Amino acid sequence: MENDLGRFLEGLRGKLSLRDAANKSGLSHTYIRDLELGINRKTKAPIRPSADTLKQLAQAYDYPVNGLLKKAGYIEDVQVNKEMTEERFDPEVRSLARDIKNLQSSDKELLKGLIKSMQQKGKKALDE
Repeated sequence: MENDLGRFLEGLRGKLSLRDAANKSGLSHTYIRDLELGINRKTKAPIRPSADTLKQLAQAYDYPVNGLLKKAGYIEDVQVNKEMTEERFDPEVRSLARDIKNLQSSDKELLKGLIKSMQQKGKKALDE
């Protein structure tokens, strides 16, 4: 049986632990894992998340809820902005963005300065 949604949810979670995902979403870590596997591990029955569950996961993973609803088959023929589709998100970049979100403001500013410095260094190298 195909489990595209489950694999997709696991990819969105990235390096975030199941317990951290549970804390961010308000769902249990065991339920999140069942969703990723596509089955209720106790009953062995297929599992389909509700729209509310998908909304909680979308917020926790900083992903557009319409994208998850479409992936789960709740909505059809809805134009989802191309920038919101999974093809546009490199898993490493998504993971890095989640990590940055959890930094303190002072660390975010330090990181912005570092990025700006690296960009300027790269620009100077191109000009030479």
